[in-house]
Amino acid sequence: MSDYPITINIDPRDVALLADDDLALAIIAEKKSMEGMSKMDARAWIDTKTRCLQQSIMALTAVRNTLAAVDNLPDEILVKIFWHLALSVRPCLGTVRKTRPGWGISWLVVAKVCRRWRNIALWTPQLYTFIDAHNIHITRTFLSRSCNIPVDIYMQSDSSSTNKIHGILAEIKPHFSRVRELQCRARYQSLLALTLHIGSLPAPMLESLHLEQTAIRTLTSNEAVVISEIFNGHAPALRRLYLAHVSIPWTSPIFTGLTELHLLLQHSSTSPSMVTFLKVLEKCPLLEVSTLVLAGPSLEADFLEYPPPLRVVELTRLRELYLQLSRTIDTQHVLAHLDIPPTAIVTIRCQLDSDQDFSAVLPRDCSGLRGLSQVQHLRVFVEDVQSITLTGYTHPSAPALVMSLFVGESEGMLKPRLFFSQLHRFFPLSHLKDLQLVDCAARVSKEKYVEVLSKLPTLTHLTASEKWPAQQRQILCALTMPPLGNDEGVVCPLLKVLRFSGLDSKQEVVDNIANTCQFRAFKGAALDAIHIAGLDPEGVLSLLHLDVVSTVNVDDSWVHEVS
Repeated sequence: MSDYPITINIDPRDVALLADDDLALAIIAEKKSMEGMSKMDARAWIDTKTRCLQQSIMALTAVRNTLAAVDNLPDEILVKIFWHLALSVRPCLGTVRKTRPGWGISWLVVAKVCRRWRNIALWTPQLYTFIDAHNIHITRTFLSRSCNIPVDIYMQSDSSSTNKIHGILAEIKPHFSRVRELQCRARYQSLLALTLHIGSLPAPMLESLHLEQTAIRTLTSNEAVVISEIFNGHAPALRRLYLAHVSIPWTSPIFTGLTELHLLLQHSSTSPSMVTFLKVLEKCPLLEVSTLVLAGPSLEADFLEYPPPLRVVELTRLRELYLQLSRTIDTQHVLAHLDIPPTAIVTIRCQLDSDQDFSAVLPRDCSGLRGLSQVQHLRVFVEDVQSITLTGYTHPSAPALVMSLFVGESEGMLKPRLFFSQLHRFFPLSHLKDLQLVDCAARVSKEKYVEVLSKLPTLTHLTASEKWPAQQRQILCALTMPPLGNDEGVVCPLLKVLRFSGLDSKQEVVDNIANTCQFRAFKGAALDAIHIAGLDPEGVLSLLHLDVVSTVNVDDSWVHEVS
């Protein structure tokens, strides 16, 4: 080490001169050692000395690295850090071309940092439990280094060649008894090759299975891969099942004890009867999440109404249910057989005829949909004349029902009034506190507003939001009308907060709002606050000057939430 004192504000040129002096003294000393040598021996001696000095530098660098703060971390902490790094680079099932080859093993770069990190990275079995099986050599290496602990297998390919699948599965089969999760997203032939290997192969530790067929074009349900037998019917630990364009008979023993069931576009030949469907649900009492897209039981085409349910299955743990069945009657039929907790989110997507409303989707007897009786916040969003979304909330941020409905006939015009006409049949409108109407201004008449608002005696918040500038004359006029069947007062007597966005900026619109507020105050139903997105200072002052409300809110942060 140098004897030079450590100082600050030292001139770098002085340091260079001192270093030159050190080097000159060292060269003089070495020259004395080389006296009497031939040139060849001197060069050989210098090369040897250089290598020794390089090794000394490497040793000193290694010692210096051990003084870094990160080197004070115990091995267990480093293993956790490497594990979280490995988790962060795991590829997810998606478009193959968006996932770089080798991305799943990119965490191994830590093995190049130092000898200690390399030893930890190479000899910790836990770090090799996720196997991105896109390469036979990598699959073999990871299976070996993971020792005998459970592993997760990820396979994704957009190639129709099956040779690679056969080779990879040949490596996996001897270790399949410890596979905990299997994800495969591949073409038809590749999935067939997979089923040849795992059809009679027991899976005692398998907890999650994801099989998805891909193609360069849109697939139909009848092009789904049909697997007659899988895991020899032995997968006792299976809890999460996801099948997309892949069908397994509903009578298979693997439909037992599931907590998540996702079936998308199943082959028509595997469609179950309602009795079989209910038996499967009864075998899954802990079911938490279920998705059925063109899957599940369906009634025959000549049924105009679904038959009364013979029995109902109670799903006490269900948190989410997503249904997208081929016909509205099938949706009614399935829902009529289920008893769903009030906290569960029910999402429905379906097509309607032009003269139908959402009462064609929900069953006549909604006793199983207990969440609907607790809806206090309702949101109606008209995306266009052929699409509407209805969302019911038990709390402002807790949806109970989400329905996305579309008109099946191209010449049909989906009218929001059809939905308003049946609201009271499924929602306790007498308890509704918050109603949001998005893009409904041009599609609902004043008379229909009066009809609906007359049934909302406890409503306190009303929101009308538009994409384009709108007058909102219909709803403003309706707010000054008496309830149907009663000539006294006005509709929604408890209304306190009125919110608008997308209003026409003309002064006459502000005047209309002011007149509405004045009339309601005269009738003893004064508002507390008006929220108008984008209202200019003159508009705020005019409303305050008229003394029609106590608060005119200019904070527009709620608009994004509603829109």
